[in-house]
Amino acid sequence: MLKHPKRFIIYFTLNLMHIGNHLLSSTLPFFILFARSDLGLSYTDTGALIALFAGVMTVLSIPVGFYADKSYLVRFFLIFSGLAVMSFGWYLLTVVSTKFMVYVAFGIIGLGASGYHPPAAAMITDLFEADKGKALSIHQAGGMGTSALAPFLFSLFVEFSGSYISASWIVMGIGFALFLFGITIAFFTKLKGVNSHDVQDSKTVGSLGIFLTALILLPLAFTSLTNSIFKVSTTFMGLLFQDYGGLNNDLASLASTLTLGVAIIFILIGGLVTDYVSPIAAIVIASFATFLSGLALVTLPIYSNVYVLGFVIFLINSSFYISGPGTNTLLANRVPPKMRGKLFGSLFSLGQILSLITPILFGYLRDNVGIGSAFMMIFLLGGLVFILGILIWRQGNRTAMNSKTV
Repeated sequence: MLKHPKRFIIYFTLNLMHIGNHLLSSTLPFFILFARSDLGLSYTDTGALIALFAGVMTVLSIPVGFYADKSYLVRFFLIFSGLAVMSFGWYLLTVVSTKFMVYVAFGIIGLGASGYHPPAAAMITDLFEADKGKALSIHQAGGMGTSALAPFLFSLFVEFSGSYISASWIVMGIGFALFLFGITIAFFTKLKGVNSHDVQDSKTVGSLGIFLTALILLPLAFTSLTNSIFKVSTTFMGLLFQDYGGLNNDLASLASTLTLGVAIIFILIGGLVTDYVSPIAAIVIASFATFLSGLALVTLPIYSNVYVLGFVIFLINSSFYISGPGTNTLLANRVPPKMRGKLFGSLFSLGQILSLITPILFGYLRDNVGIGSAFMMIFLLGGLVFILGILIWRQGNRTAMNSKTV
């Protein structure tokens, strides 16, 4: 898969930057877990903060995707500068004393996070045209593996340094160190010309009208729904393990790491299913598993058994992981290579829309109605995911039949 030495350098660097992006993003809920007593943060605040982070990232992902199609070096600039901005946001978290400043810091971190995924996904699908599923799944596994370790790492940083403020300094330092590493690689390596579709040489980029067709909109809607459920899981699982599983901060962080970490194998399974069966097969499997996880939330004894709670959260995370390579590859196959920056900008923007709402709504329902109503919301979203999975499957069958008759 990596026959060109420069491709290895680029792919390795992208994976390292992805690890940094996810570390600085995925530790945010656990900053809240450790800081909520000092700063007076409720479930509603938690949902609003994560929604603010996701909202800024969502709004900016489309313009980032359009700008990323200008050249390969522009894509790298967006990735590296994003890490620098995220590091600055974490610096602000080291000096916050009010709830308002926490909101400001989360917004700045969302600004930096918007610079990674559209250009990076476009570069990877371009570099590995014939092996997109495997390349994307390995890349996603690195990011999600970091997300899985983030609860444990932040807890470890707190233990090592003595406070969540000092732990925040460590997170900031890691982000800035990766930024410097990326700049060094870009400076000493000529990156242009290693891919088969150099975006800078494009004179015709195709019609933007394809983004308004069902071939693109259905997978985008599927991604938006699965992202929204996964966002609730990653935002609240530490609090759920603490409040309903009876675990302390450290054990809640460890349980979160385990439920995310063990599920990561399903990213690789999703990549294999995508390349050796089809992207739609991975989507259908994920849609069924998502529906089952929502059903389990409203039927199993979540409140009285930490192991059952952990299993259901594991199932939610696994369902999301297996769908990623399938949806990304399916969408990449449906647009010209020179439009993939715009595609993944749309994917990481429009695909995140519901993620702005669901954490807020989940937190509000839990605080004001009850945890049962919050779980019912996840069940209903899971039902919609299952319906969309069937529609994408039927759409794929119709497309295949039409291509045979032409």
